[in-house]
Amino acid sequence: MKHYTHNDINKLSYEYSLLQSKYAYLLTTMVQNASKLSDGEAKRYLIHGVCRRLSILFYSIQQVFSLFPFDTEDLLDEESLYRVDINLHAFIINVSGILDSLAWVLASELKLLDGEFKLGKFEVGIYQPKIQSHLDSDFCATINQSQDWYKDYIKQYRDRLAHRIPLYVPPAGFSEEDKKLFVRLSIELSAVNMLDDFDKYQKLFDQRNSIGTAIPMYTIDDNESVKPMVLHPQLICDFLTIESILKLFISNFLLNNNR
Repeated sequence: MKHYTHNDINKLSYEYSLLQSKYAYLLTTMVQNASKLSDGEAKRYLIHGVCRRLSILFYSIQQVFSLFPFDTEDLLDEESLYRVDINLHAFIINVSGILDSLAWVLASELKLLDGEFKLGKFEVGIYQPKIQSHLDSDFCATINQSQDWYKDYIKQYRDRLAHRIPLYVPPAGFSEEDKKLFVRLSIELSAVNMLDDFDKYQKLFDQRNSIGTAIPMYTIDDNESVKPMVLHPQLICDFLTIESILKLFISNFLLNNNR
């Protein structure tokens, strides 16, 4: 079963091919211009927080797309599937984390962590009013375009991953015929005593576990109220969202000669 059309794959391949240059620009520009920040802690959060997390995002995507290419139909082996999950975990945690690190850069640079403002740690966030009240209105307006993306998707997945149940890529997608075959083989498998006839048990087990096709989606489980996401386009979209926020920060704080 094909999950992407030929046209989809061409579009995904093109967007993916642009990520390395986007990553290189963001990382190089932030590292080379960090010294323009006036606050030492802001520089530290930028280099060791934002930049480090940005690299994790980029290399996590590379790993996921290498392990699970756009045109994958055959089921991934167990190790590859877990490696995809591991890199997805790193990606989602650091999408959320890079926004937190950026907020600490802003709070430090704007002197909001001491003196008359003295923000608490739970008040530091790029969508928090007490941060945004000290930012340019156009800057805030652009950042807030991503607020629903963060609130309804990133935070939901991040919180469940960190505190409850981790996201995962399902091992297989089933057609209606696949479902029937899976049930039939499961019934047959339950009727075989593994100790009495291991070869038959192993044959049925392997046959059942080869049913279906790879499914490029990730989710939590059926009992969690989160929307399943389509793997490749969503990761690209997430990276581009982070790119747009970081480019805004760069233009306002690192390359703005009027500051």
